[in-house]
Amino acid sequence: MSEEILHLLSNIVELPQVMKADIDLRTYGLDSLKTMRLLVEIENVFNIEFDDDDLNMEEFSTLERIVKKTLKLL
Repeated sequence: MSEEILHLLSNIVELPQVMKADIDLRTYGLDSLKTMRLLVEIENVFNIEFDDDDLNMEEFSTLERIVKKTLKLL
């Protein structure tokens, strides 16, 4: 799953070849609009829906956090 999310993310922001799962993605240019774009892509690919109360930058600031949130909804 993290590979699929990483692929979706790499279509939105430029990522290094090797990346740690706990690095803050804002370092690579992930802003609020790009985060929303990523979350919509994840929702479509995995057929899930994120709760509106969880939609904030801090909750989705690392690949690790995004994967955890996604797994909870599967």
